[in-house]
Amino acid sequence: MEMASLIIVGDFNCTVGLDEVWGGSKNIDPLVGLIHDAIIDHNLVDVCPQTMVLTWDNGRVGMTYVVKRMDRLILHEQLVERLEDVHVGFINNYLFDHRPITLQWRRDDFIHGLPFKFNQT
Repeated sequence: MEMASLIIVGDFNCTVGLDEVWGGSKNIDPLVGLIHDAIIDHNLVDVCPQTMVLTWDNGRVGMTYVVKRMDRLILHEQLVERLEDVHVGFINNYLFDHRPITLQWRRDDFIHGLPFKFNQT
C-alpha cells in the first residue's frame, strides 16, 4: 500500500472559528468555507492544539489588541494514523509576531523490541 504523506505548516493568515480569536475585533474569516472544503476534499487533518494556543499577536494594547490562531499544522489523515499520538506544540517566544509551531508524535513500534542493558561499574 502506498503511503500518502503531506505536511503543511505555516501562516494561513486566517481563522476558522470565533474561538480562534481573542481581543477587540472578532470576525469570521470569509475564506473559512474554502479552507474547510479543501481539508475535507483532500483527506487532510488540521492538527489542533489540545488547549487553544493563539499564534499571532498584533502587538497593540486596549480595544485594538487582537490575538489569533493563524498558524496551522495540516497533515494527510494517513500520516496522522501512522504517526500516532500526533499533536502540535508551540515555542513560547514571539520572535516576530508569530509563535513557531512544532510537530510532536510518538511511535509505539520504535519502543518495542529494544533490549534493556545495564552495565554495572
